[in-house]
Amino acid sequence: MILGLKIWLGAVVLVTLMYTIRHLLFAFVRLYYPQRHSYQDIAGVYLPTVCIMVPMHNEELVVSQTIRALKKIDYPKDLLKIIIIDDRSTDRTGAILDELCASSPHITVLHRTDRDGSEGGKPAALNHALRFTDAEVILTFDADYWPSRDSVMRLVAPLVDPKVVLTMGRVVPRNPDYNFLTRMLDLERAGGYQVNQQTRHTLNLLPQYGGTVGAIRRSFIMTLNGWDASYLAEDTYLTVQAFIHGLSVTYVNLEETTEEVPTTWSVRQKQLRRWVIGHNQVAFRLGAKMLRSPFLSIWQKIDGIFMMFLYGSTMLLATGYVAAIILLLLGDGLFAGASMAVILFTTYSTLGNSAAFIEIAVSAILDSRPRAVLSVPGMIFHFAGSLYVVIYATLDWLWLELRGKRQVQWQKTARTGGE
Repeated sequence: MILGLKIWLGAVVLVTLMYTIRHLLFAFVRLYYPQRHSYQDIAGVYLPTVCIMVPMHNEELVVSQTIRALKKIDYPKDLLKIIIIDDRSTDRTGAILDELCASSPHITVLHRTDRDGSEGGKPAALNHALRFTDAEVILTFDADYWPSRDSVMRLVAPLVDPKVVLTMGRVVPRNPDYNFLTRMLDLERAGGYQVNQQTRHTLNLLPQYGGTVGAIRRSFIMTLNGWDASYLAEDTYLTVQAFIHGLSVTYVNLEETTEEVPTTWSVRQKQLRRWVIGHNQVAFRLGAKMLRSPFLSIWQKIDGIFMMFLYGSTMLLATGYVAAIILLLLGDGLFAGASMAVILFTTYSTLGNSAAFIEIAVSAILDSRPRAVLSVPGMIFHFAGSLYVVIYATLDWLWLELRGKRQVQWQKTARTGGE
């Protein structure tokens, strides 16, 4: 038993060290290596037909601001169509949309109700809207995301390369000073996008597409028969599917879209649970296919494992804590204590939901926000709370998989409507 616990604890230490090395490498590359900004020099030159889809469900607090931002987008109106999908809203979302969009002929509002007899949820809403456009490129924004004026031009530019089928922009919180949680999420986003995503793009690894602010080639989504509602993280599913088939995802760090991050822990907990279950679904169902793909290099496959195992590594970490405590109780204090020290040190600098300590510091430097570094010690408390949610959500995912249950209802994040 003691030998088995030591082997397991050693494996946990090895995984945390591997994540540490990865983040240190990413931080170094982001600071000192020439960065790739694919095709951004031709933004505004390549102009395919575009349809922006924004699925909404009970979004009366943010719908007005979102529509105003969409109307300001700088893109030829004869090449642009915007479809807002009001999916089974029970508040004033539908009425507000009809009022705001009545004078904009390039904006279409679709109302879906329970009488339609179809499934609810974001993937189903997007699939419904797909029938109303033949645009070459589909852009998706979440209901509370406010795109910049040049967001469409920047996001579609990489699609001039026929191998690129997905592009993703940077997400920036617009309410970072609301409370302690929003400050932590702001740091998390900064490290995750400014450093992690950009470096993976620079090194030609596997940058992740996010359906919250991204573009997708219509021909690609059609080959998959639309969005798959059986995945809670449909964007991670699309990312892995693209790379498995030898296609590419481009991260556009220069395109910044603002979002409202959760302001309460209960809302954050639901959001994180959705991400954990969605990531685990993709890892469990597509992980083997990714490793067998002939189109990916060994380094891309390793990066894919890191990406898909992000939340699984947190579960592994929890078992490492348990193993160390048991070894301490059994009297093997030296090995257990040394291992625990390594885990605790590397955990703080690696497993903050992809926003590593070192990456956060580098992102603060790159964003010219040196004072943001002062808030970094708070990430240890943020991680402690996230650890519990990840463990709970992983067990929840296992239970869902065993029962073969799908969650097709809306998995939305509650808004406050603050600007």
